[in-house]
Amino acid sequence: MGTTFTRRKLLAATAGLTAGASSGCVSSIGNLLGGGPPNQVSVQIKAQPADQDTASVQIARTLADRLQAVGINATVELLPASQLYKEVLEQHAFDIYVGRFPALPDPDYLYALFHSQYGGDTGWQNPFGFADVGMDQLISRQRTQADGDRAGTIGEALGIVAREQPMSPLVRSDAIAGIGTGRFEGWEQFPARDPLWLVGLQQANGSPVEPQADRSLTVATPDGEPTRSLNPLNRRTNGLEIATSLLYDPLGRYYDGQLQPWLAESWFWSSDDDDELIVRLKPDLQWHDGTPLTAADVAFTYRFYSDATMGKSDTFAPVPRYQGRTDLVSSVRVANDRTVGLEIDAADPVATTALSVPLVPRHVWRERTDVVDADRGLTSAHTSDNEDPVGSGPMVFDSWSNGRSLTLTRNEEHPLNRDTSSRLGSRFNELALTELELLVAPSDITVVEHVAQNNADITSPTLGPSSVDRVEDADGVDLLTTPSRTIYHLGFNTRRPVLRNPNFRRAVVRLLDKQAMADDIFGGYATPLSAPVLGSEWTPESLQFDGTDPQVPFLGSDDELNETDARETFREAGFRYTDGGYLVQR
Repeated sequence: MGTTFTRRKLLAATAGLTAGASSGCVSSIGNLLGGGPPNQVSVQIKAQPADQDTASVQIARTLADRLQAVGINATVELLPASQLYKEVLEQHAFDIYVGRFPALPDPDYLYALFHSQYGGDTGWQNPFGFADVGMDQLISRQRTQADGDRAGTIGEALGIVAREQPMSPLVRSDAIAGIGTGRFEGWEQFPARDPLWLVGLQQANGSPVEPQADRSLTVATPDGEPTRSLNPLNRRTNGLEIATSLLYDPLGRYYDGQLQPWLAESWFWSSDDDDELIVRLKPDLQWHDGTPLTAADVAFTYRFYSDATMGKSDTFAPVPRYQGRTDLVSSVRVANDRTVGLEIDAADPVATTALSVPLVPRHVWRERTDVVDADRGLTSAHTSDNEDPVGSGPMVFDSWSNGRSLTLTRNEEHPLNRDTSSRLGSRFNELALTELELLVAPSDITVVEHVAQNNADITSPTLGPSSVDRVEDADGVDLLTTPSRTIYHLGFNTRRPVLRNPNFRRAVVRLLDKQAMADDIFGGYATPLSAPVLGSEWTPESLQFDGTDPQVPFLGSDDELNETDARETFREAGFRYTDGGYLVQR
């Protein structure tokens, strides 16, 4: 039997070397005890610090230690979330990172994630620099196919991802929250990180229904970002959209298994132009400041997201967060105040994913087109904190205190609240909340304490697995866990010489036991993945995780790495070992 290596053994041996590290570069034990030759293969792994994402740190350190054990010079650099995603998604300044990808309901996001045309773009547009002609063809083809053929094409594309490993999906994490109020029910109607999670709440049976009843909700969260910026163009670093999803509405939202009209009353394909999707708005829509919301705002949103300079500069400045969806729209035509036509060269259901982006008011955002960073393609719209947000969602901005709190109040003019007999109103009823407060606390520990001490009603659904026992032990606090759309993964920068080799990437991934990761690091509150999509209907049987990853199985068993087998795998990938046991290129 070959030499074995366990994550637990090495972490115990090096505890004194890494304890307390929360930022900066953390060297693994091999580097601290003595360096290898100058041509030794070296990689750096970037991740968030433990106070922001304990799981990412554990994954990164486990991987670095195992890389070191098989002769690779591996270090870990811990960066705050904002800096990590800037270096990864904007600057592409990384070798390997451990991160969280927010998967959308429709797998068309694979187009932006892996198509080579996006290799130089920012955001979740192919940050890996991956280029494969076959992949480009498949993810382009699925955009124009009907469901049956499309599933097969996506399956083929996932096969390329599994073979090439530009990114390796690890687990789908659960959303974990503590609920300390009995005034509302329906917490499980939607997943806890879904934009409709709080919209789906109802007053609990037996609760007072009169207007003066307490219908406020205080959410304790360790994330202070929404108290500093409410810009819907920018991604939230933790993937949670409690505030902006209530402030800004799209034409359509996903619920009951499909994208359905939200601000739109209906949509249909034009009888005169097979590629034009006609969208009809609900009547009497308005922005929070009372300005009517019309088809002109819809047209502006799509043009603005395509280029936030609105053609006023030579700098091309798309909005990366929505680029994969808005690139579907080649032109927009305003027919009247309530009707707009979108030219889309795609079939359902891909075409309608373009309707899931939040609308922004023309009279506010047209003043934010000045270029502030031409090299990065940024305008004042990208960098604005949006301190006085004007949206059309079911809640309205009231006040905030930087790093402390945010308060939203109910929007009485929203279709949900003013017409309970409509299709939308009958499905959701009126919004149960009259006020929402986000209360910022320094850590998960403090967040749970706030709920236990009745300073808050619930925690944000971002608790780590280590908080589960704390929630269950707290009097009057119930544990809520639901599946999320968050995919933990390894991302590889295929622009880097050693990482261009897919066999090297595959060998790196095989150093991790995904099942043990889900059980140990996530405490069972995660599901191992072998493909970067959610839902077995898209993943071919040959790629489905069944105790192990069928394409990149762990080089060991029960979280014990077989070092001998691992070294042989790197040799087969085109590398060799020195007499001292260091991995070098041939």
